Amino acid sequence: PTQKSIERSVGLMKKAGVSMVRMDFLWQDIEPVQGRLDFSKYDRIVDILSENDIRILGALSYHTDWASPTGAWNVPAKDHSLFINYCTQVVKRYKGRVNHWEIWNEPDSRVYWEPQDDLKGYVELLKNVYPAIKQIDPGCFILNGGLAEGLASVNKLYDNGAKDYFDIMNI
Repeated sequence: PTQKSIERSVGLMKKAGVSMVRMDFLWQDIEPVQGRLDFSKYDRIVDILSENDIRILGALSYHTDWASPTGAWNVPAKDHSLFINYCTQVVKRYKGRVNHWEIWNEPDSRVYWEPQDDLKGYVELLKNVYPAIKQIDPGCFILNGGLAEGLASVNKLYDNGAKDYFDIMNI
């Protein structure tokens, strides 16, 4: 998006009374090549939202092609170290300006997480990402990835031991 289109959109949001937006911080955009981080797109958007007193719920989402075991954005690696590195780099960059972070999106949906395993793999990811982010920004709030399947998925999160690895339940 252009600077002008972002400013126009944010102006309309402010006029409509929007006080918080959910915004993807896509790993593929930020690190399209391993080790080469580019925050320029997100810096502009965060700056404009901040200048207009609109808070951000940042979604830390999906695998970049080069880190996915299959090359697909919705197939996470078993080793979460690369995803954790991406998350911590983003949180460091926006600490003090983004205080809410959602880890992934709808991990209980085949569209966003493959293969489905009753949220076992997702909870392992959450257990690794949560303390890494909290170490950087202890005062931030972490949300589990929004759940598509309602109460059944909430129960699976808890059954798999996620209760201490998010601050706000997200459905």
